[in-house]
Amino acid sequence: MIPEKDAITGKILAAQGHDASVHRAALLCIPHAGAGVSSLYALQQMSPPWLRTGVVRFAGRETRFMAGTVSSADVYLEEITRSAAELSRSGPLFLLGNCSGASLALASQQALADRGITVAGLIAVSAPAPVAPAAVLPSGLTDAQFVDWLRTSWRIPPGLFEDEEMLELLLPQLRADCEVLSALPKERAGLGAPVLVVLGEDDEHLGAADVRRWRDWGAAVTGTSVPGGHFVAVDHPASVWRAASAFIEEVMAADGLPGQRDPAAEITLP
Repeated sequence: MIPEKDAITGKILAAQGHDASVHRAALLCIPHAGAGVSSLYALQQMSPPWLRTGVVRFAGRETRFMAGTVSSADVYLEEITRSAAELSRSGPLFLLGNCSGASLALASQQALADRGITVAGLIAVSAPAPVAPAAVLPSGLTDAQFVDWLRTSWRIPPGLFEDEEMLELLLPQLRADCEVLSALPKERAGLGAPVLVVLGEDDEHLGAADVRRWRDWGAAVTGTSVPGGHFVAVDHPASVWRAASAFIEEVMAADGLPGQRDPAAEITLP
């Protein structure tokens, strides 16, 4: 683990590929709403030495818990951009967005471009296609009203609502994240780079139709299914990693044009 020695490395956890002489690419992972580095840490541990991997740690969670939450979309995008700059010192940058993290990854395109950082590819895990705006969080909700809104409007693990202590602890993070996601631009332009959509075979929220919507949005989209449900990146990280690493290697080998891959079953699209 890199010591939290400055403002940039304090916001990511880069456990792999510290030696700039050996890493050929970088992967920045963006967690789902309410989550921190720990939710995607298993993916990071699977990263090979040549792929420098980090996970964005937003304010108000884990080691940044005492800093309090921030509900500014600009601040979130700056966190992503600074973390990407720290990781991608050389070689192409790939983004992995888990669920709502994919929306943040897409929204960060312009900020990354302003820093001269080009995204080589996006891995969207358990993420709906960016063709419809996210549910907008109404203002002024009490905690109880906010929880009711979460139940009907967001993909939240059902068990979270049964653990009152954990729910109370996470509410500030969830509210801040939902406010940020509600404030993102409603129109999300194409990435201009290959996209891999990874869905759990038993995802209760998303399916093959969502891959079709992704393909309607952007031409260079491949859909892959892996065993698991909506929170497959947390519950079955090895399956997600096999799909993600194959995608990264193919994009790099094919200069941005991924071919067919066989790390998992290909979703059949009529």
